Amino acid sequence: MLLVGSLAFGQVDCANGRYNSEIFTNFTIEQDIKYGENIQPTLTDPNGTQELFLDVYQPFEDTLQKRPLIIWAFGGAFVFGSRTSADIVRLSGTFAKMGYVCAAIDYRLTTDLALNGSERLATMAVLKATHDMRAAVRFFRQNAAMLNEYNIDPDRIYVGGVSAGGLAALHLAYLDELSEIPASIAADTAGLGGIEGLSGNPGYSSEVSGVINLCGALGDKKMMQAGDVPLVSLHGDEDGTVPYGSDIVTLFNINLPVDGSGAIHPWADTVGVRNALYTFVGAGHTPFVGFSGVVPTYMDTVVTFVKDFLHEELCGPSTAIDDFQALDMQVYPNPFDRQVRIQWDGSVGVSNLEVYDISGRKQAIQVEREGNSFLLHRGDLLAGLHFYVIRDQKGRQIAQGKIMAR
Repeated sequence: MLLVGSLAFGQVDCANGRYNSEIFTNFTIEQDIKYGENIQPTLTDPNGTQELFLDVYQPFEDTLQKRPLIIWAFGGAFVFGSRTSADIVRLSGTFAKMGYVCAAIDYRLTTDLALNGSERLATMAVLKATHDMRAAVRFFRQNAAMLNEYNIDPDRIYVGGVSAGGLAALHLAYLDELSEIPASIAADTAGLGGIEGLSGNPGYSSEVSGVINLCGALGDKKMMQAGDVPLVSLHGDEDGTVPYGSDIVTLFNINLPVDGSGAIHPWADTVGVRNALYTFVGAGHTPFVGFSGVVPTYMDTVVTFVKDFLHEELCGPSTAIDDFQALDMQVYPNPFDRQVRIQWDGSVGVSNLEVYDISGRKQAIQVEREGNSFLLHRGDLLAGLHFYVIRDQKGRQIAQGKIMAR
């Protein structure tokens, strides 16, 4: 059993540094792939539509048949920007060289915001972008089922974005009930296709495996609930464009209340959603973006923090079966029937606990935090060997061990 467990965490496609380092020296780009279209009225054409395109980045000469996909959305306050912006190109190329397939997407902009900013128009802009991103997710699932041109794993699709693109990714993952759509646009929702939208590729799921949020926000952090997909974020705590905490977006005089990364992640801890937040202390909005491209020091931090988080999502805890402890742990009773308590000494900043089975799959569990301990309720956890991982507030693993359910 121990041998099986150690092999399971080192899955075949996680070998040789895949998803953890740039194991490919180059990547290919296939540009201008149409993935959908939707209404986009303009002053000259109130009934106009916009075709939506994306670029696909793949590791050069990769032979793996099922690879995780990251869909990236650019920033620009929903008024400007493009899928060829320097930060999106850098992120797509870098993660492609790690073994991912990446897609940089268009989405419909709302240029009226710049002159006629309002809460309603800003909320509509977020919904339009989210609808387009959902269509991109569906496009790749449809392609995987019919043509399989990109060798993606349809069960491992992640969405990410910068600033406005981050808002789109967050709302795709966590806005999943009609009741969560703000009242300012509720009357328009049915004609726009509800939550899923009408941007193309119907009949396929737009669900994702996780979110990469770079300086984005949610309309309400409580859209995220127990059982939702994991989230990794980086955000400057002096961001004057998209608030770091719970505050008002004042850009274009829209006065829109949002919850930024500094508010979302404590809430994620409360509801038990796996998450990691890196705070650029003293930094403003998107510090990894410069006037002539990217700022290497900040961009390197983005890449490292995101790839570490995703690597563990895909491949399981890096230390596999061996107990690793930066804490003095006590686990009792072990083996256990209904509950097991995991307790530690010291004042290390513990954030959350995760449980994996021997194949490396994360398990849905109920955990209560009680001082310097977690009380794990077995629930539907099957009998057998499992592994626990404890993380600090930055998502770093600080303890790991074994538990046995009878």
